[in-house]
Amino acid sequence: MKAPSVLESDVVCIWSGAAICGEGPLWVPEQSVLYWVDIDGCQAHGYNTENQQVKTWTLAEKTGWLLPCEGRRELIGGCKSGVYLIDLESGQRTLLFDPEPDQPGNRFNDAKTDPEGRIWAGTMNDGGAEKTG
Repeated sequence: MKAPSVLESDVVCIWSGAAICGEGPLWVPEQSVLYWVDIDGCQAHGYNTENQQVKTWTLAEKTGWLLPCEGRRELIGGCKSGVYLIDLESGQRTLLFDPEPDQPGNRFNDAKTDPEGRIWAGTMNDGGAEKTG
């Protein structure tokens, strides 16, 4: 029996909203949610595959990425002012660290975790004009 290919799958639009700079898709299987951020719009979005609903949260500042935090419902977020533990439901943020306190014009752009769970992240100048990341 031949395995189905991507070309044989149906494409479904899950969100018809607009993002200024939508990035960083993150699938969290324990929650059945696909998260993504709108960096310049200071929002996070989550599509719940169980109820097929998209929920939107306003973020306190530009956030380049969200990553899961094992054993917790909060997510780790790379924000303009540092890396935070973020509870999207309550809006509560806990600063974990600021990797570039000497670069206030920078923000996080993207990040992923390696097989060991370590975060690999990149920063950039928020305006994109200078090479400071």
